[in-house]
Amino acid sequence: MKPKFALLIAAVLTAFVLVIVAGVVRSLAQPSPVELAAGLDNSLPNDNVAQATATVQAYQQQLLEANQRIEEANRTIDEANARLQEPIVVREPAPAQQPIAQAPAQPQPAAQDPLPATQAPAVPQYPISADQAGQLALAAAPGAGLLATPELVNYAGTAAYEVRLDRGLVYVDATTGAVLTNNAVVPPTQVPAPTTISADAAASAAVAYLGGGTVVRVELEEEHGALVYEVRFANDSRVYVDAYSGSVVYAKVESGSSNDDKKDDDKKDDDN
Repeated sequence: MKPKFALLIAAVLTAFVLVIVAGVVRSLAQPSPVELAAGLDNSLPNDNVAQATATVQAYQQQLLEANQRIEEANRTIDEANARLQEPIVVREPAPAQQPIAQAPAQPQPAAQDPLPATQAPAVPQYPISADQAGQLALAAAPGAGLLATPELVNYAGTAAYEVRLDRGLVYVDATTGAVLTNNAVVPPTQVPAPTTISADAAASAAVAYLGGGTVVRVELEEEHGALVYEVRFANDSRVYVDAYSGSVVYAKVESGSSNDDKKDDDKKDDDN
């Protein structure tokens, strides 16, 4: 029995008992049957005494029945209270089992025949071959050497050959043959080292400068940071000739020489 239903029965029975109790109290407040009978004997005529007696008996019978109903109501209330004290076990209905939907069977892909062991993916063909790309790269970097076979790569979204040279990488378009990038470093132009003139050439330049004379010694030396030939003459005159250009840079002419008028110019050259 559910708790709400049991409480409803107890409330109805309690109300019923209260109604009966109120009726009994009202009856007790009225004069007793004996008093009514005595009063009736004194006030009523003899023919009404029997009627009053019958009324009193009927009232007593109703009172007896009311007491019995009260007792039955009390018993019902006790039974309801006893049921309320019992633990209530609430059984929830078992959930209905939902049918398990079966997924439709997936079609199995048809077995494909394996590729033959000798079959390889096709390599795209381009107008420019690897050998041609190597030659184009070498032409773009004169004097460079090829280190490896050019490889086909994706250069900025363009199919190109990567050519590895000893000076760097060169990328050649596989379709047009144009050089996309040239990273081959060109070595700087080497200036050949200046060569010196011979001692005989320096002596000839000194003799021509003095207008004659006998050369007794020619020495290569450094004067004032410049490499020069010192040409000495028999009269102890000295002429210094640039070892690279062959020009006279300084002259010391002794007296008695026919070239005394060149002393001033020689001094100027010495100062320079």
